[in-house]
Amino acid sequence: MKNIGIFYFTGTQSSYFVAKGLKGELARRGHQVTMFKLEKVVSKIIDVDFRRFDQIGFVLPIYAFGAPRIVFDLIEMLPRNEAKVFIIRTGASNGWINQSASQGMINHLKKKWYDVYYDRILIVSSNWLLDMEDEVVKKLYEVTRDKKIPHIAWQIDKGTRRRYNRNFLREVMLNIVYFAEDQVGAKIFGRSLYANKNCTNCQLCVKRCPVDNISFESGRFRAGWKCLWCMKCLYSCPENAIHSRGLDIVQFRSGFNYRRIVNSRHNTRKLSVSKHLWRYMEDRKK
Repeated sequence: MKNIGIFYFTGTQSSYFVAKGLKGELARRGHQVTMFKLEKVVSKIIDVDFRRFDQIGFVLPIYAFGAPRIVFDLIEMLPRNEAKVFIIRTGASNGWINQSASQGMINHLKKKWYDVYYDRILIVSSNWLLDMEDEVVKKLYEVTRDKKIPHIAWQIDKGTRRRYNRNFLREVMLNIVYFAEDQVGAKIFGRSLYANKNCTNCQLCVKRCPVDNISFESGRFRAGWKCLWCMKCLYSCPENAIHSRGLDIVQFRSGFNYRRIVNSRHNTRKLSVSKHLWRYMEDRKK
């Protein structure tokens, strides 16, 4: 039996569902598994003894072909350790361009002696720019739950090593894109946010923001420069009141509610998806 700690970060719940499903599958295989919301650990709302874990798992979305900035804050908190680490990333594609998305994390973890032996991408949904049909998101959720997660748990239980091949040119190119989007684009996007007249001052956005980027001053919505571009504030707003000045092209105008989609009734109509996505859904190992 292994003692496993899973640290997850999620913008619109998809990574949470993956982490929860993986916890259940690993527990069924006899392992002791504890799940932690990553931002609560970083902000020290939760105190964690990292050394008690035989393995540490990260479940997180792909942002700008890399990892959310807050993940590196957690890695900085980790003590030096030779524990094994697995990384599960969620996104809208598992293509060649995303296969270096964990490399920054792997490099930082290696400096602290951690052995990242498992790295895998799951196609689950998109929460910006590329709007998938609800039926496709629902089907991907079922595939993830019924095929992918059991296979991941089986491989982690066996200690199977699974890593993507490195590509120097790809990593250099994506590091530039990551820096531009994370250090410039995300912060500009956050600063551009405003609440329209539909805002009821419920301040749910304040509670949901993982980096305390939102506040209400004299009852008015204010956003700063610390945004991760996770979209939590936009899609958790019950009035769909939060929007961007100038960068609203990336936002789904009708909102996005992953939990509602996966809990909806199954639609039996034939899905219109690419051959690549069909092959992914049919193969539990991919």
